[in-house]
Amino acid sequence: MKNPPRILLKLKASQLIKWHRRAGIGAAVFVLILAVTGIALNHTTELALDKRHIDSPLILGWYGIEMPDQPRHFQAGEHIVSQLGDQLFIDGTVVLHSNVPLTGGAATPMFIAVAQPRELLLFTPAGELVERINALPGQIKHIENIGVTTDQTIALSNGNEIMVADTDMLAWHTAQSKQHITWSIPATPGDDFNDRLIAQYSSDNITYERLLLDLHSGRLFGEWGFYLMDAAAVLLILLALTGLWRWCQSKSRR
Repeated sequence: MKNPPRILLKLKASQLIKWHRRAGIGAAVFVLILAVTGIALNHTTELALDKRHIDSPLILGWYGIEMPDQPRHFQAGEHIVSQLGDQLFIDGTVVLHSNVPLTGGAATPMFIAVAQPRELLLFTPAGELVERINALPGQIKHIENIGVTTDQTIALSNGNEIMVADTDMLAWHTAQSKQHITWSIPATPGDDFNDRLIAQYSSDNITYERLLLDLHSGRLFGEWGFYLMDAAAVLLILLALTGLWRWCQSKSRR
């Protein structure tokens, strides 16, 4: 009567070995992910992972971030005013976040003026926002274009009426019929400049550090990612316990 239990134990042991091997193969993937991401995160500073940003459309799309279309540029004196997605740039540097379309730009010795349909933004030549003017002058309720006069003052147009500001942007008057105005026109700075803007745009999104953290914790896989990594951790615990049990069994037999 002792043989059946021994045979049964042998069968259970062989099944356990098979389960242990298969689970080990499955858990190896998660072990590699945890190990590689953990090592990298321990060296975030040396690898500059918190300063390097993801620009891959595939990864950004996984996070639900879509790269916008090509940027729009306007010449503003010696400066270039641009918009890409919800970011406004002056000379390739982000100065403001805004989804409102860019109408144009103009520059005077004191200001760089950025026009949106219902608002005028004034920046210093260094790119610091000084004032937002949303109480537009005269009958101009919608800015169609912006320009600069020969006297280096800002002019606004709604298609029918043209208003010109004084030097300090404190008062406005209707433009004289013979007054010369250089209106803002689209600029084409080139592919290298566009690449700089795209890199700047990406830098406000996902860093390599965040990607590795999300991969390490399982957040990268959505709302069930946490449970997936928890299940992997439980599986590793079971593998450790069953491995220890098998080692104790073999030792006791010896």
